[in-house]
Amino acid sequence: MSPAEASARCGQARAAEYPQLEAGRIFLNAASYGPLPASSLAALAEYQARRAAARLGPDDFGAVLPAARAEAARLVGADPDEIALVPNTNVGVNIAASIARQRHQDRDFRHTIVVSAGEFPANVYPWLALEPLGMRVRILPTDELGRPREDALFRALEDDDVAVLALSAVQFASGWRAPIERLGELCRARDILFAIDGIQAAGVIPVDVRAAHIDVFATGAQKWLCSPFATGFAYVRRDFCRAYEPEQPGWLSFGAAADFNRLCSYDYDLYEDARRFEVGTLAYPEFIAMSGALRLINDIGVAAVWQHVRALLQPLLDWARSRDDVMVTSATGEAHRSGILCLRPRDVAGTYEALAGAHVTCALREGAIRLAPHFYNTAAEIAAVLEILDRCR
Repeated sequence: MSPAEASARCGQARAAEYPQLEAGRIFLNAASYGPLPASSLAALAEYQARRAAARLGPDDFGAVLPAARAEAARLVGADPDEIALVPNTNVGVNIAASIARQRHQDRDFRHTIVVSAGEFPANVYPWLALEPLGMRVRILPTDELGRPREDALFRALEDDDVAVLALSAVQFASGWRAPIERLGELCRARDILFAIDGIQAAGVIPVDVRAAHIDVFATGAQKWLCSPFATGFAYVRRDFCRAYEPEQPGWLSFGAAADFNRLCSYDYDLYEDARRFEVGTLAYPEFIAMSGALRLINDIGVAAVWQHVRALLQPLLDWARSRDDVMVTSATGEAHRSGILCLRPRDVAGTYEALAGAHVTCALREGAIRLAPHFYNTAAEIAAVLEILDRCR
């Protein structure tokens, strides 16, 4: 698919699903949250209206979660039985941490958990919580712009004491994209648990969990996946689903819960798939909306979304490179670029205020302006942003 075809497909999705985006307001903050598509918003409202009228039926429960798992699996190249629905990334990371704890207690005498400095806290605290159990978190220093050092990551994995590599597929504050396929290959060869925080990649950059040898991939769905808050999913490699138990089993993690006539049998028959890691009753209407949003992105195609976003970011990158008073703190090489572009002009605060005053929504992160367009953005919006930036001299 050509970049023009990809952008045309994204344009059609915007026209159909985002009539609510106001003219004169430009949203470039997908790395913080995504606006709900109109169809997801309608499905959410319809469900709540049926509930308010006491008209919910079996299909409002039984069909909801399998549909969400199917779309999540389609997004990352997994099977639905490897998907656990979770309310946020942090819960998914804790699933990975619980697996690491069980491996450690099951005579895996390696102690070291490797993470990079600059990680979002959701991918650090669950690992630090394992230190009282005898494990050790090794935080690798970043480069001078706050980006992980690729060579340091690979060198760290050569240590025979490494049990876990926990890393974001894309760093939240710089947009640095990790070489997850190469790292995953090395982790699999050395039987190192490879846990990925995928929230800044899922929905904008193609991810294949099998090709990348990922063991656990955790993501909230409220950002690039354009879903409600308190929705997300975790991919758990099938072998791990069978081998490890949840630390906080939910009542729906057991086969007995499938038959409401034997709920009180209390049979301890954990599912042998990722459902065993789900944490009880989930927000059904929100997961209906998530299913619709993921279906929209899957139908566009994440590869097409990525082509479109790259095309949107290129003029911004070209502009920054043409200025001697603007530093690009994101990685710009093909191997590490992402949907996030971080710029550090001479007057960061003043430029950010100018953008906000012109109704451009973006973010300040680690001393830089973070711009994160998605499939619903247009080239005309980027041109308007460039005009604002050009006036901030």
